[in-house]
Amino acid sequence: MHRDFARVAQGIDAYLVSYKLITDKNREIWVECIGKKIPFGNSPAILVSMRDITDRKRIEDELMHFKTSVDQPPMKCSASISKAISFT
Repeated sequence: MHRDFARVAQGIDAYLVSYKLITDKNREIWVECIGKKIPFGNSPAILVSMRDITDRKRIEDELMHFKTSVDQPPMKCSASISKAISFT
């Protein structure tokens, strides 16, 4: 996070970054941030916008898990299962 603030302070700004944070209630959340160096009075300042993306990250993880499970090759039936099935 400090590296990103340093970059914004140098004028390299307006790029998105994501961080995992711990709230005061000890809950993990994900936030997406964008920062920009702006003038504030007679001094430069860094304006940072944050938004909670916890739900989006959770859904992305679920989709990735689903995609991984769908991409797996189908399981082959074992010989014992095949013998147990009778077609009469």
